[in-house]
Amino acid sequence: MKRLFMTLAAASVLAGCTVGPNYVKPDIPVEKGWDGAGAAGAPNPAELSIWWRTFKDPELDRLVAEALKSNLDLKLAG
Repeated sequence: MKRLFMTLAAASVLAGCTVGPNYVKPDIPVEKGWDGAGAAGAPNPAELSIWWRTFKDPELDRLVAEALKSNLDLKLAG
């Protein structure tokens, strides 16, 4: 009985994930000029390593500096 229940439950879950035969992909408008990754103006990896500085918050700068100094796991990974 337990095996039958589990089989029916699995079949129900899998059936819920299927897409009907009349599926039509929705037309989603995308902003002009958007081309995804590598877009012009994307930050380089060096800028991403200090992303929090874009907030121009001295307290956040201090906290990140303290975390980097005190977190031994990050020192070992580096």
